[in-house]
Amino acid sequence: GIAQWGDRHWANCELARRLRPIHVSQLAAKLVIAIDGHELFRSSTRCCSDCRVRNKRVKRGGKTIYVPEYYHGIVVASWVGTHPALVLDFEPVKPGNGELSTAYRLLARLAREYGDKIGIVLADALYDCNPWRSLARKHGYKLVHAHRDTRRDPGRTALRELDARDRAREKPDLTYQDTRTGSHYAVWEQPILEGNQRYIEAIRTGKDGAVHKATIITDLPVGPANAVAAVMLYEERWSIESAFHELAGRWSFDHAFVHKGRPAAVLAFVALAILAFNAMQMYVYRYLLRQPGARRRPLSAYRADLRETMILCSRGRNRKAYAVAMAHDP
Repeated sequence: GIAQWGDRHWANCELARRLRPIHVSQLAAKLVIAIDGHELFRSSTRCCSDCRVRNKRVKRGGKTIYVPEYYHGIVVASWVGTHPALVLDFEPVKPGNGELSTAYRLLARLAREYGDKIGIVLADALYDCNPWRSLARKHGYKLVHAHRDTRRDPGRTALRELDARDRAREKPDLTYQDTRTGSHYAVWEQPILEGNQRYIEAIRTGKDGAVHKATIITDLPVGPANAVAAVMLYEERWSIESAFHELAGRWSFDHAFVHKGRPAAVLAFVALAILAFNAMQMYVYRYLLRQPGARRRPLSAYRADLRETMILCSRGRNRKAYAVAMAHDP
């Protein structure tokens, strides 16, 4: 698995296949991970010492009032761009802490556990800050994250320079037509001297005509990763949402079976749910010989297969038992 990933096992993964037409598939040679926060166990009545609390606006008796809402937060690191897209680690957000400060601890532990097996870290706009970039640089990781505030550097100066040469965004620096998805990319990039970073704006037009815009910051070098590649990498970040959706919808990840006054039990449930999720993915995509380069098949399809197989086996056993019973005298 992870220990052997650099030994050309990456060459046929989904991410490498997607990047191959633009000749940068080697970006998948090390783990590409996405880091994001997720809320769990929201409740207005049950809480424990590890709960975070906020005021929630509700309507009661025709009046709008504010009631406390208790919830847990976790920051998750997920391997993306291949399957099984394992959840590598998570860190609970303690009361008084935020997602970003929790992510610092998580990234430091990932560096201790996985070292240079990790190559690129993807994140949303919350992580658009110098401490996060400095920590990643310390561990030798490259970053691709959304840019949040154009009123401050590093994006402010880059945006001003980009506006000076193409304010109407009519002359993209690169264009690319993805033949697999039918999407068209137009990207503009501007170098940022501080930290050898790049400011990139992208417009992706889907096959159905839907337009998506993104603004990202990356410290990936231009040589091994052009602007289109950086945008495609950033799009892989959404794979972590698929993991959250699967966990919440199929594994009851958002339901606190044990909560009130028992923070250790809550943490144990989260760890066990993620462990079971990873084990299921490993079984499906490894034991059933679903190779990394094969087209992804959702776990729901395997669940349907398993259910049908169990029904057929059950019917077969019943018929056999009936035949055996009829062959003997009562």
